[in-house]
This record gives sequence, structure tokens and C-alpha cells, in this order.
Amino acid sequence: MSTTETSILDDIIESAAKKRRWLILPLYGRIIVIFSTIAGGLLNTLILAGALFTEEGHDLFKPGERIPIIMAALILLTFFLGNLFLWMEKKSAIYWGYASSVCALVVTLGIANFLNQLTKTPMSTMLPLVLLYVSFIFQLRKIRKNWMENGVTKRELS
Repeated sequence: MSTTETSILDDIIESAAKKRRWLILPLYGRIIVIFSTIAGGLLNTLILAGALFTEEGHDLFKPGERIPIIMAALILLTFFLGNLFLWMEKKSAIYWGYASSVCALVVTLGIANFLNQLTKTPMSTMLPLVLLYVSFIFQLRKIRKNWMENGVTKRELS
């Protein structure tokens, strides 16, 4: 008859191996996630409100009028959900984080192109945001294995 004894140290070692997924993210990653979740939700709301309350000259029931609004809403919805899932510490949120970062890059480059056409502002003015999201993608790659295998949610810890 073999019995296994557990000690207090075994519990401490086991709990030290498990770390909250939110704490695995670097500080600037957490700041990006919080800011992007709030900004993505607001931008989605503004796009949908703008689509509902358009000027009389636009007809949303024409296919050509709806496509840009639908595409913008889908991109921003992916952006919002990706950051929300990271905030909620979902296990597969890393993949959503990749998608939301790519969406942020697309939106940033789209805004830069629009500003370039409108005011002749150079597209390099958006370079800091582009670099921020590119570095965030590389940070997510770096922590992906630890996030998936060792990370737990706050609910799982308690």
C-alpha cells in the first residue's frame, strides 16, 4: 500500500507554477488591451450610429453604400472582441489578440491614408501607432506558450 504525502511546499510550488493570464501580459500590453477595448467599443457604436443616422443623400439599402460600413463594423468588432477576450483571460485569446492587432494596423493605416488625402499629412505620422501594435504582436508571440499552458483565469485560481 503506497501513500503519497503532500506537504505545504507542494501546494506552494504548484500555485507558483500557475499564474494569472492577465499578469503574464506585460504592463504596456495590459494598457493597450484596456485602451483598445474601450476605444473599439466606442468606435463601433459611432459607426453603427452613423450608419443609422446618415444624411438623406445616402441610401443604405444600395449594396455600394452598405459595404464600407459593414466592413468597418466587422473590422472594429474583431478589434473589440480580440481585446475583450484578452481582458477576460480566455485561453484562445492570443489568437484573437493577433487578429485585433492586425485590425488595428489596418484601421491605423486607413486613417493615415485618409488624412494624407484630406490634408496632405504624411503617413509617417501614424508610425508610432504602427510600431506599438507590431511590438504587441511580437509580445503576444513571446508569451503564447506560457499563456496557453501555465496561465489560469482569476476564477480558476479561487
